[in-house]
Amino acid sequence: MRATDTVEVGRTGLRVTRLGLGGVALSGAPPATDPERATAEKEAVALIQRSLALGVNYLDTAPMYGVGESEARYGEALRGVPRERYVLSRPPGRSTSVRRACASHSRPRSDVSDSNASTSCSSTIPTTTTSKR
Repeated sequence: MRATDTVEVGRTGLRVTRLGLGGVALSGAPPATDPERATAEKEAVALIQRSLALGVNYLDTAPMYGVGESEARYGEALRGVPRERYVLSRPPGRSTSVRRACASHSRPRSDVSDSNASTSCSSTIPTTTTSKR
């Protein structure tokens, strides 16, 4: 078994790698990849891009990770990446503008919200919501 082997999420037909990349440490907020130093944006973007290059396709983020900074960094890293190359999960019903950031090639604005992000997905970056049962 390899970390980049894929498994189906329930019976959705959606396949994700066994290893995913979580966005909290990439946000620049504690806990960062190094507790003594916040993760720099350039470093976070490079890590996301390298993970994709190595075959990881499951990415996770949330608006509360670094007060939107995780989403901004994913937006920057995913610019120009074909949509079928990754699965992006985030909590349902949270406010975010990461899809707009990728579509416009700019950073998300904190004053823009997506009130029902789990169902109003842009074709640029559809999201997958996860829940615990």
